[in-house]
Amino acid sequence: MVVIGIDGMDGEFVRDHLDVLPNFGRLKQRGHGGMLRSVFPTDSIPAWITIFTGIPPVEHGFLDAIDYFKKDHKNYEVDISVFRDKTFWDVLSAAGHRCCVVNPFMAYPAWDINGIMVSGPVFVEGSKEMITPASLGESYELPSLGGIVDFPTKKTLGAFCQESRQYTLDQHTFALELMEKEGPFDLFFSTYLTLDRIQHFLWRYHDPGDPTYPGPSEFQSVVLDAYKMFDTIVGDYLDRCDDETELLVISDHGHGRRCTEVVNVNEILRRAGFLEVKAGKKNPLDPRRLLQMSKKLTMEFLDRHDLTDLTYTIAKLIPKTRALKKASFLVDEDSNLAYAPYFAGTNPCGGVAINRERASAAGREYNELRREIVELLRQRKHPESGRPLFAWVENREDFLGNGAALGKYPDVLYLMNSGYGTSWDLFGPTVAINTTHRKISGGHKVDGVLYSTFCSSLMMRSDGKPMGLESVSSLILEAFGLPKPGTVALPDRSERPTR
Repeated sequence: MVVIGIDGMDGEFVRDHLDVLPNFGRLKQRGHGGMLRSVFPTDSIPAWITIFTGIPPVEHGFLDAIDYFKKDHKNYEVDISVFRDKTFWDVLSAAGHRCCVVNPFMAYPAWDINGIMVSGPVFVEGSKEMITPASLGESYELPSLGGIVDFPTKKTLGAFCQESRQYTLDQHTFALELMEKEGPFDLFFSTYLTLDRIQHFLWRYHDPGDPTYPGPSEFQSVVLDAYKMFDTIVGDYLDRCDDETELLVISDHGHGRRCTEVVNVNEILRRAGFLEVKAGKKNPLDPRRLLQMSKKLTMEFLDRHDLTDLTYTIAKLIPKTRALKKASFLVDEDSNLAYAPYFAGTNPCGGVAINRERASAAGREYNELRREIVELLRQRKHPESGRPLFAWVENREDFLGNGAALGKYPDVLYLMNSGYGTSWDLFGPTVAINTTHRKISGGHKVDGVLYSTFCSSLMMRSDGKPMGLESVSSLILEAFGLPKPGTVALPDRSERPTR
């Protein structure tokens, strides 16, 4: 089996452009072509780990989204010991199948398997072990693996596009070289991470319906050209698959226009009496309140004059930027009944955390307090259009069920309707323009891609909904006649050092 992972490839986009993506069309004709439903929150870290292990985020607990305003975001690391030896390639290795795994997201540094594993840092600076067995490092010139973490500016956008394309092609050439020189393999798995970042920064140049669409430009075809590039890559793998080899193409989530308006959830909670602020309650000229208003006016000015490149530059120079972004310097989480934490960034997935200790001290029953907050958000509508802001609002266990990591989620979860995302500003409107949209105009959607040369009962759900990420690992193991992850006895590797 050959498995190709493409970070951020959108299922609807592929479906709507099959006329110029012939190899995806070939896959659909030969086997299956459809959507793959992502996880909550819809972010690459929880999604890929669920793909690797078949374990949902409510169990594995990796819920982070990277905040690029944090000065140490490039030093973000994942404790791989939690899912190492639990991935589908580990299960296959333990069963005697030879595997080649190239660039699995966040599974870094590489560890020993029955075959070859090559991985690169996504948010880690510095050189660490990238390939096992290590002796292969002398035989190959390793490409730039992992991801691209820096923000392009308008001046560097062209170079960013060229670099992203070259990274992709270099990895593809390297992967094919491994396949041909080191094979045969029972499983060959290669993950490409550049499409997601291309869409994050180039979406508005592609989308005439985006309110910040700049008109025809040299970048207007970059997104579609990237999809065509990956269609060619898929074709290269498809051509190398004989009658006994299956090809599976997946993505961790979809991609589309990022929110153009933000909902200031903490301001909604403040007005309803669930959240108190440290400043401005008695003195509207409190310096902390003025700082918050100054931030809002500055961001609106930069957005209005298309100067958002300055946002990231300024942010790196200001101490405690994240607190300013979240307005957390105004919020005392220990003294409030409820507040919106920085859970999934500025996107439609979000939640409200409840302070049980504070609620108990105030004589408020926990479930009743949650019920009030759920109803408060469900009733919120856009002040001008009257459109509901939230697609759904639920208690966390009602949506997720129970799991070992349930406590990592806010007590109340929500998904906003398209076009809206979470923000944390206070003392202003409850709905405002997203002043960072010009900088990052593409955002994650729920449905990725699931295309293959074969069909499985897991792909064809009886309710007609797309298969979920938690079934990918089982789908792969099913093709090899193995049980789902967690039911196979794995070798004892406790003597090997882990990070």
